[in-house]
Order: sequence, then structure tokens, then C-alpha cells
Amino acid sequence: MLCHLVQHNIINKHQHGFLIRKSAATHLLEYTLDWNIALNSRNAIDIIYLDSAKAFDSVEHFKLLAKLSCYGVNEKLISWIKDFLTGRYQYIMVDGFISPTSCVISGVPQGSVLGPVLFIVFVNDICEVVPVGVTVKLFADDTKLYSVIRNTVDLDKLQSCLTAIFEWSAPWQLSLSPSKCSVLQVSPAHVSSCCDYHINDVTLPNADSVSDLVVSYDKKLSYAVHINKIISKASLRSKLILNCFQSRNPTMHFR
Repeated sequence: MLCHLVQHNIINKHQHGFLIRKSAATHLLEYTLDWNIALNSRNAIDIIYLDSAKAFDSVEHFKLLAKLSCYGVNEKLISWIKDFLTGRYQYIMVDGFISPTSCVISGVPQGSVLGPVLFIVFVNDICEVVPVGVTVKLFADDTKLYSVIRNTVDLDKLQSCLTAIFEWSAPWQLSLSPSKCSVLQVSPAHVSSCCDYHINDVTLPNADSVSDLVVSYDKKLSYAVHINKIISKASLRSKLILNCFQSRNPTMHFR
């Protein structure tokens, strides 16, 4: 199914999760290239990181099946996927006590091969609401928007895009969590941006640095934060290893 969607250019080019010849590395390379080009041109970039509450668990089954049908997936395959998703039950066990079972009416099975594929199909049309001048990058449920900021028009476009995605997410039941979203305003030394962005009248917090797919960077596009984390971990592990030795003298011989 995924090969069919990719071959017919149905999966949008900005999605990098769980696709052949795409990875976290290609995701990182694409957006950092855009940002470095902007910085070299002495322009600022505003980046908005979106967070959907329990994204994989929020996928509504019948809406997903409807999207698969619209994308031209074979009806027999859709029927098989329907059987794969529906008829599942869950319960909770605490100290040997089991809760009543509950039917699972939404979500794609995590830990499965098909689950992530179904999710990227479900969010695939998010790019259709993104206006010209704003870029969206996706890695499964990780979504970021960014725009080169030259004037107030660019600021308004990015806010309009954010509003459009919020309105898109509501009927698909992928509600955004404004408190978990954030804004990173990357700019050269002589340029500063102080615009606030909003989701449903909630102002998104501004961040000095972010951790994006385990890579950390700050608003100057410096990776010092990431490097310092690696150094700190390496130092801690080195100390743990050294504590295993009675002596640190390299010339000492043991019998």
C-alpha cells in the first residue's frame, strides 16, 4: 500500500517518517539547509513546533478508512485494514486486579509495522492548508512550520497557517496542545523578532533552545546545547568506568 502511495506521489514530499530513502537525517538536512540559506541572507526565521495530544491514539478508524478510499486504496485491502483496526479491547491490571474491558474505538496499534504507515496517511493532507511562503516538515507525528521573516506579511502568513492547521485538526480529532507547542525565533545578530503566535487565543511559549528528534539547537542555530549534553553523558560514563579500576596507572601490570 505504501509503495503504491509513494509511486503515485500521494504521500507529500515533506513527510520523512517511516518512508524509504527518508529518515531523521534527511529531515534534519532539509530544514537546516533552508534556515542556513535564510541566515546567510541576513533574514530571520520563525519556527513553530506543534504537538498533538496522543496523536497515534487519536486516529479515528472510520475517518482513516475514508481517507484510504479517497487515495484509491483497493477495497479488499481497506476491508483487511478495517478488520486489523476494529474489534480490539483493552483493560488495566493493578496489583492483580483487572478492570472491565473497553472497546478500542480509535488509534493505530503502536509497535506494529502498519500502524505508523496508517498514521502518516491520516495526516498526509495537512500540507494542503499550508499557504505559499510557509513550509511544513513532518516526521510521523512531529510537525514544524517555519517561514523566512522579512516583514509583517510573513508574520501574518505564519499565524494564518497555524490557525488553518488548528481548524484542520479539529474535525480529524487530532487536537493540538498549545502548552506543549513552542516557537523558536532564529535570527542573525542584527535582526530580532518579537512576534507572538496563538492557537485558539492561547499564546505559544517562546523557547531559547529545542530538542528536535534528539538533536538540540538554540535560536542562533548553534548546536552547543547538543554537544554539551553529549559531553556530559560521556563524562559521566567515563567516571563510572574508571570507578571499576583499583588504579589508573597505565604502567601497572596485573598478575
